[in-house]
Amino acid sequence: VAEMFRDKRFPKQQNVFKPMPQKLMKEAGLALRLDTLTVEDGFIHYEEFPDKGMVPGNLDFSNLSVAIFPFYVGTIEGQEFPLEESFLIANATLNREAKLNMQGHLFYHEPYPMRINAQLGEFQVGILNTILKSNAFARARDGRILRADWSFEADDDEAVGKMTFLYEGLNLELLEERTLERGKGRKSILTFVLNTFAVRSNNPRGYQRKPINASIYQERDKEKFIFNYWWKATLSGVKGSLGLGQDRKPRKK
Repeated sequence: VAEMFRDKRFPKQQNVFKPMPQKLMKEAGLALRLDTLTVEDGFIHYEEFPDKGMVPGNLDFSNLSVAIFPFYVGTIEGQEFPLEESFLIANATLNREAKLNMQGHLFYHEPYPMRINAQLGEFQVGILNTILKSNAFARARDGRILRADWSFEADDDEAVGKMTFLYEGLNLELLEERTLERGKGRKSILTFVLNTFAVRSNNPRGYQRKPINASIYQERDKEKFIFNYWWKATLSGVKGSLGLGQDRKPRKK
């Protein structure tokens, strides 16, 4: 298949839209009814290519346990899809260190909304360099995540939510886009400015009792599937927590 699409007689397809998973389940080419679908000791390797770059970043989810209930796909001929909602519970280890828990509530009416809650335990922030280096052209030199807790409501168009991201001793370094090596010259100066004036090294800060919470807002890239959507919504909250820009829902005119 790969060779076929390299052939000029079969030009690369553009604008191939990926539907929400609930729509895929409704329109599957078979009818299956389960009380609960479970996955045990699973593994997911997720890769994300940057907008400007050739090397993908990645995240690994190991020791994956998932339960979806009830789990229906497809329709019986002459009948409508019988489900209105399903529930999702998942646990995994992120990059072999951080414990991740997720709960989801999925609805089967347009625009296919879902409610996602997630929690991360304590870990060294450097384990995220596998995706930060290639996609943000930056790496974490130091810092520890104490706890992360976020939730958002997402549908076929956008995701909106909140994040609490607690950490200490954070220090970032900007990298050269082409080589992913330590930034020199202007990049070195920007690294100093970033850590001194822009990035919050601790949340909550020493003189604050309450942590700084961040908003989540992300428009869905309909050419990519649900993992990209979840990751970009999460990254939106992380950026706001670090002081690197707060994504907000545009006001209606």
